[in-house]
Amino acid sequence: CLSTCATSLHMLEIARFIPGLPQGSFLGGAARVAAGRGERGYRGRAVGRVFAGMTIANILGAPFASYAGTYFGWRLSYLLIGLISAVCCVMVQMFVPYDAPNRARSALGELAAFSRKQVWFVIGTVAVGCGGMFCVYTYFSLTLQSVTHVPVWAIPLFQSLWGVGMFVGAWVGGIVMDRNLKWATIGAFIWNAVALGLFALVATNIPLTALAVFMLGGGIALSPAMQMRLMDVAADAQTLAASMNHAAFNMANALGAWLGGLVLVAGYGDAATGWAGMALSCIGLLLFLLSLWSEARDGRKEARLAG
Repeated sequence: CLSTCATSLHMLEIARFIPGLPQGSFLGGAARVAAGRGERGYRGRAVGRVFAGMTIANILGAPFASYAGTYFGWRLSYLLIGLISAVCCVMVQMFVPYDAPNRARSALGELAAFSRKQVWFVIGTVAVGCGGMFCVYTYFSLTLQSVTHVPVWAIPLFQSLWGVGMFVGAWVGGIVMDRNLKWATIGAFIWNAVALGLFALVATNIPLTALAVFMLGGGIALSPAMQMRLMDVAADAQTLAASMNHAAFNMANALGAWLGGLVLVAGYGDAATGWAGMALSCIGLLLFLLSLWSEARDGRKEARLAG
C-alpha cells in the first residue's frame, strides 16, 4: 500500500524493498511447516505444493497486474497486492497450527550452521544455478516483443503459460523428490539448461517459444529440491535452512538479471539471454555434483576414522 502512495521513484524503491525483507523467511517457514506436517515419505510433495502455491501468482497475479497496470494505472495494481497480502495474514493466523518456540535453540546456534561446508555448497549452487531462469525472465517481455513479435496484449498469456509450467514443475517435482532427491535435482538442472537453450534457439517462432516458456516454468522444481537439500545438510539449524534457500534464490535473481543485462549491452541480442542462462544452469549442476562428491569423500573419511 505504501507503493500506491509513492510520490517519487526513490519512495517507490523503498516501498518495493520493504516487502522483500520477510519473503525468504515466509516461504522457507512455510516449507518447513509443510515438511513437518506431511506424512512420512511425502516430504517432497509437501514442500513442492508450497512452491506450487507460489506459482499461482504467475498464472493469475502477474497477468492481472499487467492488465490492471496498463488499463487502470500502476497504483491500483499495488493496492490490490497490498489487500491480498492482508487477506493472507488473516488466513495464516486462522489456519497454520501454532508452533511453540524451542527454548533450547538460539540465534547463535542457528548461525553455527554456516560453519558447515555443505550449507555453503547449497547456497552457492542456488545463487548461481537458479540464476539462469532470471536471465530470461527479467527481459522476457522485451524478447517476446522484439524477437518473437508477440502483440502486447498476448504477453500476459505467455506469463500465465510460464506460471502453469511452474505449477506443474513444482507439483511433479515434489513427487519425484520423494523417490530420489539427488537424481530429481540433477534432472531439474538438466531440464533448466535444455529449456534455456531451446528458448534461445526458437525465440523467433511463436508456437515453439510457447513450448520453451512452459518448459522454463517447469524448472521451478529445482527450488523445492534445493530447499530439501538445505534442510538435510543444516541438521539442527532448521530455522536458518528455512530462510537461506530463498535468500540464495533472490541472489540468483540479481545475478541472472545482471548477466542478462551484460549480454544485451554487449549486443548479442535479446534471445541470447537464453544461452547465458544455460551457462549458469550448467555451472549450478557442476557445483551440485561437486557437493555430492565432497559429501561422499567426507563420509568415507569419517568412516575410516571411526573404524
